[in-house]
Amino acid sequence: MPHTPGPWVVGMRIYGQDSYIVRSGDTQVGIAHGAPNAHMFAAAPDLLGALKEMMRRYQGLDEAATKRGCGDYYANYTLRLAHAAIAKAHGQQQADA
Repeated sequence: MPHTPGPWVVGMRIYGQDSYIVRSGDTQVGIAHGAPNAHMFAAAPDLLGALKEMMRRYQGLDEAATKRGCGDYYANYTLRLAHAAIAKAHGQQQADA
């Protein structure tokens, strides 16, 4: 099941608590403790979308560099980290990068 589509926004603070409702339109997506966590939570769909787009664009560049024999160890490591983060966002297990 896909996640609730974005954009997600930080909504109301829960009265008497340091917790905030995170919403997508009229749908409550979740509750986060503390404003910094609420903002990170609300940014999740945007971050995932940006990471997927970066991966899509970088993948072709990396393949071309590898064919020329100039693959970059650190770039490959970063790609593995990105793949792991995307898998985690989709609820899939992936070996540690």
